[in-house]
Amino acid sequence: KFLEYMKDWIDYSTDFGSNVQLRIPNEYIKFPNKIEPYKLYHPVNWDTPGHVKFNKDVISTVDPIIDFTGANIGIVVAPPGTDASIMQQAALGSFQTNEGLVAVAFSEFGDVPSNPRGSSYSGLTQPFWWIHESYHVGYGLDDHYGDSKSDILTEYGMGWWTMMTPWGGDLSVWEKWLMGFIQDSQIQCVTNPKTSIHWIAPASVKTQESKAVVIPISSTKAIVAESIRPAGLHYKTPQNVQGVLVYEIDLSRNEHGMGMKLSLPTNREMNSDPFRYGFYLGDASLRNGDKTVSNGYEISVVESGTFGDVIKVQKLN
Repeated sequence: KFLEYMKDWIDYSTDFGSNVQLRIPNEYIKFPNKIEPYKLYHPVNWDTPGHVKFNKDVISTVDPIIDFTGANIGIVVAPPGTDASIMQQAALGSFQTNEGLVAVAFSEFGDVPSNPRGSSYSGLTQPFWWIHESYHVGYGLDDHYGDSKSDILTEYGMGWWTMMTPWGGDLSVWEKWLMGFIQDSQIQCVTNPKTSIHWIAPASVKTQESKAVVIPISSTKAIVAESIRPAGLHYKTPQNVQGVLVYEIDLSRNEHGMGMKLSLPTNREMNSDPFRYGFYLGDASLRNGDKTVSNGYEISVVESGTFGDVIKVQKLN
């Protein structure tokens, strides 16, 4: 069911079609060794000696049984009820199989693990976190929560907006564009210094309409605006925070948690009360009449509805 959840999300998120195929053995395959000595821990890299050894040992066990032809991702899942301290979500690098290379591999907690306090990361059991973590170990996406202090006066990053933060939601349009979920035709690139008006459809709704405005600033920096409505993995977004997310991409900021940062509304005081808005910086989205300023551009919302948002882009100087 977890894998079907991932497949359904991918199929819905890819506006021009996808072809996800799942191959699941009919029963668990017995592994001859004890798992705990491999130290499959979440926070460490795939090239940790225990992870490398487990990679080789698990493939030698399952390769005669599983046909890996054409596979791109391999997920090793512990049986339900497995002690959380024994087998965690962990990066495993790539699988070298008889049928060829499987580029991305990782392990996962068993469903409803016993002794959940055996790992401080046992909350990653949820299928949403399977998707989040797969983009760490697969495409190499970083977290976007800034310095993790949840302080509006420091490096707050994307707050708790989008998939690659502690709260959740869907992938940002920027990331979906990089990975081919959406196409170039759905991006409105603003290079004209004059004022312009743009309609953007909700970022997580399946449609081939335009989904983002991108303003190039330099070879490493850009401003992105996208529309948030309750669809896809944004389905739990509260009504009072639905609107336009405006954020800056800065490819020169490669420290952990950095590189993406919200541009906050300038026409109202930020409250950032997670109880009122559901999550940290939930009030960062622009609603009808709101505006923000970033890198000499003012972005404002002139109309909103179930169709998404109409925004105005104006260069200030």
